[in-house]
Amino acid sequence: MKQNLYHTSKITLFYLKRNKWKMFFWLAGLVLLTRIIPPAFKNIYPDNKELVPVFEMFKSPAMEAMLGKAHLSKVNLASMFAYEMQLFTVILVAIMNILWVAKDTRGEEEDGHLEMMLALPVGRIAILASAVIQQAILNAVMGIIIGIGLTMMNISHFTVEGGFLYGATLAASGWMFGMLTLVISQLAVTRSQTTGISISLLLIMYLMRAIGDVSIQGLSNWVPLGWIAHTEVYTNNYWWPVAALIATGLVLFVIGYILSGRRDIEAGMLPSFPGHAKAGWLLKSLIGMQFRLQRTGIIAWGIGMFVLGLAYGSVFGDLDTFFKNNPILQRMLTGNGSNYAEQFVPILMAIMGMMSTIPVLMAIFKVRKEIAIQRDELILSHPVGRTRYLMSFIWIGLLNSILMVILAGLGMYCGEISSMNHPIAFEKIISASLVYIPAILVFAGLAVLVAGWFGKMSILVYLYLAYCFLVVYLGQLLDVKKWLKSITPFGHVPRLPIADMEWSPLLWILLLAFIFIVTGLIGFRRRDI
Repeated sequence: MKQNLYHTSKITLFYLKRNKWKMFFWLAGLVLLTRIIPPAFKNIYPDNKELVPVFEMFKSPAMEAMLGKAHLSKVNLASMFAYEMQLFTVILVAIMNILWVAKDTRGEEEDGHLEMMLALPVGRIAILASAVIQQAILNAVMGIIIGIGLTMMNISHFTVEGGFLYGATLAASGWMFGMLTLVISQLAVTRSQTTGISISLLLIMYLMRAIGDVSIQGLSNWVPLGWIAHTEVYTNNYWWPVAALIATGLVLFVIGYILSGRRDIEAGMLPSFPGHAKAGWLLKSLIGMQFRLQRTGIIAWGIGMFVLGLAYGSVFGDLDTFFKNNPILQRMLTGNGSNYAEQFVPILMAIMGMMSTIPVLMAIFKVRKEIAIQRDELILSHPVGRTRYLMSFIWIGLLNSILMVILAGLGMYCGEISSMNHPIAFEKIISASLVYIPAILVFAGLAVLVAGWFGKMSILVYLYLAYCFLVVYLGQLLDVKKWLKSITPFGHVPRLPIADMEWSPLLWILLLAFIFIVTGLIGFRRRDI
């Protein structure tokens, strides 16, 4: 066993040094998000007596479908913060771990790094163990920092045990989803497949938890996301869900380790089917080739966005009930009137629009990997120009931008017609989703700009997307300055269906996206790749 782990410590240090800045940005974002919410709640609710009607609303089916089963026996700001933010932050941490593990496992194989490292005098499982150790360190540090940050909060009821339980829940959840991705990476063939399938499983777990918390009793206990609410942070502080998440992660690690020893490098364990003897007309084109390479990720993300829309739409039937007497939620609305369901549509569509941006960025940034493994040379050695080559990635990104928001809107419509007596019209839901395409295209343009001129600054685009999420989704609640919203493309999107359609800002956003794309294409033609 010692020989199998030979030089594991050195490889782990190499991984940590290589990824230190990405780790810093992820941790800084999560810690900042956790720290800014409690003071905002304190400003809104200076007296605990004002929280009583809010806590009653938390027990409504719609709220439990969105945030989990409410176990709130103590009415205070700390327990409200934990209930409103815990599951949401767990999902962010899960996505972080999915992207990270997919890159350091299947991504290393695709890039050819694994073969180079295995040619050195290292143990047979040293590389896999190093990736797992790095993930454990990342989650442990995150949990400790967040626990310390909440403990130092100068607000009543933010106890030491509750703060560290909150951080430990995030760390254990991240560990578990990281190990789930490790197993998927042994089954899938590519990094994009690994990421797409893992995120789809995350969203399916979210839907199963929502259904279990509202209608089918016991279903939520069968998925890890359903265990989160049972911690009852700042109320009873139960630690068993943390232990269960860690144990599940260990089981998944063992499964992933066993599977990794039973497959060839760059091969997956999912069944593959022989292709056609002759390539079809679509596969003979650059766009067709890119679609074939990325189709699994597109399908997985499409399923995930439909499920996410379905989960959100299923709570519309109870929106009027708990929005009417919940001032903290009313602050998030931007419209007027008593139709809270329609007023909530723009907020949910903004969330799903920003979620839909992720597969668009992944599709375009895939050109970086193609350059890294020198596959671009094989294609550009034929009569294919650089502009046409990069455009093949851009077209797939544009396809993603349209497909994802339509599927998200369709899922929301299917969910709301099953939960409302008078559902919102189909055309209103679809229009509210399509209106976010120009904002997504701005991010597509930024991705092309980075790929064309810089190549290795993709993290800045993702950080900008995270910033957009913070100011758009929580802007009303946190009283974010108007100019901070105005520097995000999502802040200029008309708030359909509660607002009138405005074409002027959308046309300006489209023009900006076009300028970014053209500038990126010029840079790609000029720079040394």
